Amino acid sequence: MTPSTHYYVLSLGERTITLFEAFRDFLIEVENQGFPVISPSPASGALDDRQLGELMRTVDKSLGYYYTLDPLRVVVVGEKYMQSAFHSVMTHRAAVIGRVEGDHTATSPRDLGQIVWPEVRRVMSGVLDDAMGNLICGDPG
Repeated sequence: MTPSTHYYVLSLGERTITLFEAFRDFLIEVENQGFPVISPSPASGALDDRQLGELMRTVDKSLGYYYTLDPLRVVVVGEKYMQSAFHSVMTHRAAVIGRVEGDHTATSPRDLGQIVWPEVRRVMSGVLDDAMGNLICGDPG
């Protein structure tokens, strides 16, 4: 599967987890079939490992619904520990083409698109470079 200008952006926040369908740098928030996912708020303010694991399994199941319907590539956005927790339970790991560190739950979809698109473009460039190299060298892959 090659990257395209149509992909998903999964924004992992401590309180809210959002899925976007993206077209180049234009993001549309998905508000259906489990998204956005609202994190349970424990009295301590932080989720323990068990709660975080349960939350990430819920996110994976919701993302899986969309991925099954339209298997697009995924860019995961969030703090490193959130990305790590999600990666540990993610069913479709091969779909991830990029990661952007930082909590962007307060970032507008327009601004997030501008942050994520260069990462997607970089991956696309690498895929095209590899394909051209294979054509020139005669390597069928």
